[in-house]
Amino acid sequence: MPAAKPIAILAADHALRQSLAFALAAEGFASETFSAEDWHRAAQDNQRFLCFIIDEQVLPATSMEMIGLAAPVILLADGLGAQVDIAGVRVIYKPSQGSDILAQVRALSIPAHA
Repeated sequence: MPAAKPIAILAADHALRQSLAFALAAEGFASETFSAEDWHRAAQDNQRFLCFIIDEQVLPATSMEMIGLAAPVILLADGLGAQVDIAGVRVIYKPSQGSDILAQVRALSIPAHA
């Protein structure tokens, strides 16, 4: 059963944001999209989100530890760069399958006591 909290999608590319939002909606998940210019709006009230899906082009992995998000993060990282290892961040390397992202979101939507 999909979560009641929406998922924040942060990506510079409009088509990527819309594609992720569509895939999540098809699975019953609500989402809100944010561009590189307005990601700070999502970060201000970040406890209301189930998780953040962040494209590394919007927020490089080197900045990830400094932003202090309360919600879990799924980082879409460039598969050609260095491996990303940040505590608490789930990394999916691009190019990725939509099913990889949906599997991570589903895992986060399952209550801990389930």
